[in-house]
Amino acid sequence: MDSQSDRKQFLAKGMAYACSYDPVLRLEFDHAIVCPEGVRMTLGSQSRRKDDEMAPLRFFHVLDALSVTGLDQREHDCPVGPVRFAEESLLFRRDAPVAHVQGRLTLHTELASGRTANIDVKYQGLLRFRSLAIQALEQDGAVEASAFLIPEFETMDTRFRWLTARRCLAFGTCSISGASGNTGVRWLSTHLDVYTAG
Repeated sequence: MDSQSDRKQFLAKGMAYACSYDPVLRLEFDHAIVCPEGVRMTLGSQSRRKDDEMAPLRFFHVLDALSVTGLDQREHDCPVGPVRFAEESLLFRRDAPVAHVQGRLTLHTELASGRTANIDVKYQGLLRFRSLAIQALEQDGAVEASAFLIPEFETMDTRFRWLTARRCLAFGTCSISGASGNTGVRWLSTHLDVYTAG
C-alpha cells in the first residue's frame, strides 16, 4: 500500500477532531501465516477472551464529551460507544520497518439523545517501526511504533453525515509487548485519534 498521496492531501487542509480509539489485541503466533513479504496475522473480536482483564473495545472522546465541533463550526454527535465486531489483518514486513494494516469494525454509538446507531468502519494504513517490522514479533520487551490509518465511516444515519461525507485521518502510537517466540503471546496496544479533513 502506498499512502503517500493520501497523506499529502491533508497537508493543505484543515482538520477537526472526531473521536479516539485505543484497541488492545492479542498477537497469537499459532494464527500467523509466513509469506514471502513477512508474517501476516489476522486479529478480531475473538482475539480478546471474555476473561481479559481490560476495558472492552470502544470509541470515545478524549474529554468524555458527547459532541464535537466540526469543520463547519457546528456541534455534532461524537461517535462514541462499544465496538460490536472487529477484524484486522497485519503484515509485518521482513524487508522494511513497516507493517501494513487493513481492517473493518462495527461501532454501536450511544448518543446524548438516548438514541443509538451503528457505524461501519473500514480502514487501512501503516505501523512504522525503527527497525524491520518482523523484528517486533521476535524481541523481548516493548517495541514502539507510529500509526497512520485512513478510516472510512459508513452509516445510513444522517446525524453522522459530517463524518461519512469527508475523508478522515487517524494517527497515533502503538506498542507490542509480551513474550517472544513461536509459542508466545504478544499484545498490540494502539492509541489513535481520528480527525476529519476539509
